[in-house]
Amino acid sequence: MPDFRIQPRQSENVIPPHTYTYKHTDHVDVQADVYAPDSARRSPVVLWIHGGCLIMGHRSNIASWQRDLYLEAGFAVVSIDYRLAPETKLPAIIDDLEDACRWVRKSGPQLFHADPDRIAVIGHSAGGYLALMAGFRADPRPAAVVAFYGYGDIVGPWYSEPSPFHLQQPRVPVERARATVGGGLPTGTQGADDRDDFYLYCWQNGL
Repeated sequence: MPDFRIQPRQSENVIPPHTYTYKHTDHVDVQADVYAPDSARRSPVVLWIHGGCLIMGHRSNIASWQRDLYLEAGFAVVSIDYRLAPETKLPAIIDDLEDACRWVRKSGPQLFHADPDRIAVIGHSAGGYLALMAGFRADPRPAAVVAFYGYGDIVGPWYSEPSPFHLQQPRVPVERARATVGGGLPTGTQGADDRDDFYLYCWQNGL
């Protein structure tokens, strides 16, 4: 039987994105990286949303092999940042999502030959949760939504009670957790960063 599984691979050529500010609010620029096929034809769009428990992560986190699969299939790829918790509360994060969808639909055709009627929203983990939100919050709705291991019920016990898995690690004191956040309004964090303590603290305390 043939093996139809997609095998991750590293891109041979690094494709530099075009970076745009899709929104300016609260004195911060919220940005998107656009990877577009080398074509003048209108392309369907993958709007990609990073994970990170809504408190960390960055638009550059998209895997190169995954990005290249979308490009090879003829999609333009728009990888977005959004304002992060806890400095930004969930309603404002969803506002960023809605504004990103509007920006792709309105500005995408001129900037990178986007087809405004063929937009798919794809996310991983917390980004998968936001992708699901786009399915009923974006107006018009996206043509497709794909949530990879995305959150569903964010008030369920799995998320609102202490995590047995994360409690296997040393407890993070509240003072150390709070010291890693609160310095402005971040819209993305690259690589390993000191917000890991806050992330772990939240899981250990059902927050």
